[in-house]
Amino acid sequence: MDYQTDNVFEAIWVGCAMLSYSVYSEILNKGNTPTKDSFWFTQTQIQIQAQQFCAKVIQPARLSQWTNADHTNNSYNYLRANGKLRRLTARGELRGNKEVPEELSQHSEFYLTISEEKLITIGQLTDWVNTKYTGIILGDHPQAMNLDIKPQELKPNNVSVSESKTETQDHPTKGCPSLNLISYLSDFLFKIKSGEIEVYNEFSVQFELAIFLRARLDNQYKIQLERNISLFDLNKSSFLKREMDIVIFDESKSEKYCIEIKYPNNGQYPEQMFSICKDIKFLEQLQEHGFSKSYELVIVSSDLYYINKGGSDIYDMFRKDKLLRGRIIKPTGRKDEELILDGKYRLNWIDMNGELKALIIPV
Repeated sequence: MDYQTDNVFEAIWVGCAMLSYSVYSEILNKGNTPTKDSFWFTQTQIQIQAQQFCAKVIQPARLSQWTNADHTNNSYNYLRANGKLRRLTARGELRGNKEVPEELSQHSEFYLTISEEKLITIGQLTDWVNTKYTGIILGDHPQAMNLDIKPQELKPNNVSVSESKTETQDHPTKGCPSLNLISYLSDFLFKIKSGEIEVYNEFSVQFELAIFLRARLDNQYKIQLERNISLFDLNKSSFLKREMDIVIFDESKSEKYCIEIKYPNNGQYPEQMFSICKDIKFLEQLQEHGFSKSYELVIVSSDLYYINKGGSDIYDMFRKDKLLRGRIIKPTGRKDEELILDGKYRLNWIDMNGELKALIIPV
């Protein structure tokens, strides 16, 4: 089962640990050595990561004060501060005083998606923090080893779907290398929130995201917009759509990723909700035909998408249950139009600027 929590403080610890593990893995994959300076993140980066699996809204003060070990009025010592940056507190750095959420061990068998097809359990992530991470941060400090830590051996992160049926979505396992697009999409949203990137409609999101990805991905990947699925020898009649908003693939096409984008800003809320579900179903179809991973990126500027104000079944899915699954009927127009989602997709809204909120939905 995938990890989900109502505890914002626990989510912050897990979110920062996930970011740290991802950075560690990426540095090693490039043949380099991580240092203690490799693991500093902005509060927004941690907030966006943590919000992915927290049902409650994570307010900035939870990172700037409540979980900040260097704040005089803190409640937990989960993070260390360096100006506006934060990193995870190493095990034993503060002699075990409120460094780790007390109830975290109860979730040790729950899965986290670290990078595309790779999963890791909460227990494995905690072991990594206790050993590898702490060794990097406090390698010269013997007090880090004074705690009675008995880590399990970290297991390979590749986990089959049958081993990890999720509450949110299924995780197909491929044998090829994969991009950590969750990290890139989170960074992209951070750029929007900080004002470095301005978006105002769906095309602007598509255009800016393509530029953002081209500047960061290796040259081995091609990034194309509005590309027809026939590029991958797929039968158009078997799919809900023919063009992909953004497609990323390597030269051999063994790795291929699709990002569908929605930025509705002209009302028609139930129709736009159904359109988001239709995108997800399209991405499921791509997954069934060999795509490595796909994502739905949603940005909205109206609370009618996420605040419960009653309405039809599709409103309940978005506003009340915050879970997309099963049979979904088009709420207006032709009533015979419907789709069935194979997976279950939790809607964890991310606070942006003003009324803007965003979703990253892995498929």
